[in-house]
Amino acid sequence: AKPPSRIRIAHILLKCQPASGPAPSDPQARRQAPSDRTQADGEAQLLKLVEVLLTEYHKGPEAGASKRLSAKFAELAREHSDCKSATNGSLSDLGWINQGQHGKDFDAVAFELPVGGLSDIIVTQRGVHLLHRLA
Repeated sequence: AKPPSRIRIAHILLKCQPASGPAPSDPQARRQAPSDRTQADGEAQLLKLVEVLLTEYHKGPEAGASKRLSAKFAELAREHSDCKSATNGSLSDLGWINQGQHGKDFDAVAFELPVGGLSDIIVTQRGVHLLHRLA
């Protein structure tokens, strides 16, 4: 099956200090990376958030699981994400995105996710991300 050309996605971005040199400028960031957060720290923090999300998903009837996951994801994005998208509406999402808008590493994961799906941790120039596909 051909991946869709447009999807609606939410993400939690944790900015990290680059291994070498200054961090690239990021106009979409709502705050800078903490000066001591390495990529490994960011990944460890996202893994803890994944556990919170999975607990939320499994804590009630299957019928409402996807909705619970989206609500919890938005709550965690507002609290933890370093991207401005965390403040977008009730779902704290990037909105509808097109293939090619966020770079190939992001797209490779985002456009393969099923609706309601949660990604593995991905690493881009911006930092480490956790994605959740809304539509």
